[in-house]
Parts: sequence; structure tokens; C-alpha cells
Amino acid sequence: CAGEVLAVPPGADVPYMPYRWSAEASSLVVGTRCELQAWSGRGKGGSKKKFAAGSYPRLQEVRKGLFGNWNDAIRAYYCTC
Repeated sequence: CAGEVLAVPPGADVPYMPYRWSAEASSLVVGTRCELQAWSGRGKGGSKKKFAAGSYPRLQEVRKGLFGNWNDAIRAYYCTC
């Protein structure tokens, strides 16, 4: 993975992502024994996806619904460890 990094601490509950990060994530790394819940809509609305521990280098390969994917789609998240 290359580019800018947004570090998310355990327990982070962010219903509205910072302006420059909203709908900009194209890859994820979720820490060991952690889970990241992501939403496609602000305020935890829209589609929801749980990402288990591991690396997701291409979110365009992670399906969201029938025709979509999670590339540049995350607008809210909750991290648990």
C-alpha cells in the first residue's frame, strides 16, 4: 500500500469521517484481533461491511451490493479490538 495513512485507534467510533478522508480509502489494514465496521453513508447510514483482521490492498475487489464495491466508499467507521 502506498499513499497517505489514517491511523485508527482501538475503540474509534467515527460517524463522520474528516473532510479529506471521506470516501477516499482505497485500501485497509485491520490489526490483529481487531474488526473494522464501515458504512457507505455519513452518520453510519447506507451499506455496512465488517472487515476482519488482515489486509485489504484493493477495496475495488470487495463487493458492496450487486454492482458496487468499497473503493472510495467509506464515510463512517467503528473499530473494535
